[in-house]
Amino acid sequence: MYKYLNAGPGSIGALFVAERHHGLTPALAGWWGHEKATLFEMNMEYTPADSAGAWQIGTPPLLAAAPLEGSVETLREAGIDRLREKSLALTDFLIALVDDRLPEVAVGTPREHVARGGHVALEHPDAERLSEALTDRGVVVDFRPPNVVRVCPAASYTAFADVLAVIDEIEAILDAGAHKAYATSEGGVT
Repeated sequence: MYKYLNAGPGSIGALFVAERHHGLTPALAGWWGHEKATLFEMNMEYTPADSAGAWQIGTPPLLAAAPLEGSVETLREAGIDRLREKSLALTDFLIALVDDRLPEVAVGTPREHVARGGHVALEHPDAERLSEALTDRGVVVDFRPPNVVRVCPAASYTAFADVLAVIDEIEAILDAGAHKAYATSEGGVT
């Protein structure tokens, strides 16, 4: 929720459970994961729901969920198909720019649309330092050890000019060697 509905850290979480996993008992079971027909009978025996509902743990915190109403409505109005189309266009653009302008950076993300989500994994030997340099320049990315900077142009509000600006920053950092001024940690994730 905090990523894709832009609720921010501390917001409630969500989980997509593919139908092939329906009927399995999750490792962490909660009252809300009980079969819905007998949920309020307060049985002493846990009977998991035979759906994605089995993965529910407890009552969602209403105050944390309330701000999501605006995000959900905005995404509903935009339409998931249009958002996916824009996400693919943005990530295609990002990948093309990396291929064209950043020879020292490899794209680790699948290029086929059906195999790609909204993030692009940029592989570089100094990915951790590069991600720190980008963060200091106001570019929000994730670092994944050992060598990945993940970039996610969120389709609901990112423009193609924003993607271009990120590539400009990466290129400027690498050309100047500015990332080398940063220390590395012991492989943490950002």
